[in-house]
Amino acid sequence: MKIYNSLSIDVEEWYEPLKHRNISGWKHDSDHLNKNIDVILSFLSGINIKATFFISGVTINNISSSINRIAEEGHEIASHGYNHKPINYFSKKEFKEEIYKAKNQLEDVTSKKVIGFRAPFFSLNKDTVWALDVLAELGFIYDSSINPTFSFFHGFGEKTQIKPHKLDNGLYEYPLCIYSFLGLQIPASGGIYLRSLPTSYFIKAIEKYNKNGLPAIFYFHTREVDKNLPRVNVNLLTWLITYYNNSNMLNKLKKVVSKFDFHPIKDHISKINKH
Repeated sequence: MKIYNSLSIDVEEWYEPLKHRNISGWKHDSDHLNKNIDVILSFLSGINIKATFFISGVTINNISSSINRIAEEGHEIASHGYNHKPINYFSKKEFKEEIYKAKNQLEDVTSKKVIGFRAPFFSLNKDTVWALDVLAELGFIYDSSINPTFSFFHGFGEKTQIKPHKLDNGLYEYPLCIYSFLGLQIPASGGIYLRSLPTSYFIKAIEKYNKNGLPAIFYFHTREVDKNLPRVNVNLLTWLITYYNNSNMLNKLKKVVSKFDFHPIKDHISKINKH
């Protein structure tokens, strides 16, 4: 059976990593986000891949024309929350209100049902797992917020379920791709990892997934294709997350994804429902 891997893009303002770490000196500029979406759409068209775009609600008013273009070109529109805050910043009631607002706004812009969600900063973990029930209550069909790795950037923790699976509340969970080595679950899903590590590593990870009948869920952020991000004085870790090797991101990504079959995450759901 043919395996559907998925490429996903987290659509958010370029300065979110800085804002999250209480770093000042950045300025709001939606031109960067619209330009980055244009670059990504042209890239996807060139390699003939349809992707899933997880869109942050706070950006919607500034990029509504870009959102419509994403939908018109056959990509999936999904939710990345509203204010791009980690789940643990909210009470259950506040989170429900936040995600309800974000979902409705996206559906108003696109006139299409939004069925997928990804938490900002992959902040679904053992302390915030209650959020999955909220998503089910709001009518989402799937979540892709778990990065099941030892990573200190984010993560649900080692030995987390790596296979896509259906939860008791009816929601489907699509964890990010990892590479198992010596008992560790190592990041292999794109983003800063793809900008930093050899492409051969990611190709091997996807090959291993597909050999075992599993789809690999890949991701990157809109800012990661921007060669001209405004510069802010930051520590080394934040510099790596925000700026390192952005100029080479799409070249590396093309080498990886061109070897496999990629579809929006929603196509996995359709495929499951047909069987």
